[in-house]
Amino acid sequence: MMPWDERFRKGEHTGRAPAEALVKLAQSMPAGRALDLACGAGRHSTLLARLGWDVIAVDASAVALSLIAPNDRIRKVLADLAKREFAMEPRGYDLIVCWHYWQADLIEPMLLGVRPGGVLAMAARVRGRFAAEVEVMDASVAMWQIQHRVLTEGVIELIARKPPAI
Repeated sequence: MMPWDERFRKGEHTGRAPAEALVKLAQSMPAGRALDLACGAGRHSTLLARLGWDVIAVDASAVALSLIAPNDRIRKVLADLAKREFAMEPRGYDLIVCWHYWQADLIEPMLLGVRPGGVLAMAARVRGRFAAEVEVMDASVAMWQIQHRVLTEGVIELIARKPPAI
C-alpha cells in the first residue's frame, strides 16, 4: 500500500463531500468544540468550521493536512494515531468524529473524550484488512442514545449521544 502522503499527493481521498449523516448531525447541534480524528483532507473539519465549530483536525499525513484551507476555527495536528502520538482530552469535546478509520484502542479514549450530552460519530469498513469490529462499536455505546446506525455495503455508520449523567 502506498504511504498516505503519496496517496493524497495523487489526489486520492480528496474532493469528497462530507458524509450526509454528519452534515445532518452538525446542522442539528449547537456549535462547540469538535475533534476530527484521521481527518484526511478535512471534509468534515471544514464543514464543522463553516458551521461555527472550533475543530482540532488530526491526521498522520502532512500532505492531507496541507489540503485543508486555512481557517481560524481549525487547528491542524500532525499525529499518527496508531503510534499514540495524540492524546484526547477527557470530556474535552462536544463532538468526536472518527469517519472511515478504525483502531480498536481508540474506542475508550473517544468515549472518555466526549463531554456529557456530546456526540461520538464513527464510520468504518466491516470487511477487509482494516475492518471494524461491529460488536465492539455497538457495545461501546450501549448506554448512549443511538441517533444514527446504518450498516450497508460493507460500512457501518454509528452516531451516538452520551447521556448527560455519564
